[in-house]
Amino acid sequence: MRRAYYGYGYRFNPGFTMQDFAAFLAAKGMDRAAYLVGKYPDVVEPFLPKIEDRLRAKGLLPAIVEETVEETVEEKGLTDAEAWEMLADLVPTALSDQPAALRDALVAAFREEARRAS
Repeated sequence: MRRAYYGYGYRFNPGFTMQDFAAFLAAKGMDRAAYLVGKYPDVVEPFLPKIEDRLRAKGLLPAIVEETVEETVEEKGLTDAEAWEMLADLVPTALSDQPAALRDALVAAFREEARRAS
């Protein structure tokens, strides 16, 4: 089990699962071993992290890359006027099943609020 820091918080990565291990064994032609892993997961599960690490060390599994995502763009919040304009733009599609008079009235009201907020 791994946790990777991604700039804005941690992402939990459960790593290799029992199904992954069984599929890996089957892909390598070890059908009997894959069957036993599927039949007796409680026996193999405590050793799974070490098995995974050894397989990665031998190059049989891709290395886990823990990357950090840095926020490069300064987040700028919407102004009230922009938010009202966005709402006005959403009305025709969001309320397309409503009467045109209602949609027009809402758009006019939202545009008026945007005008007042700016």
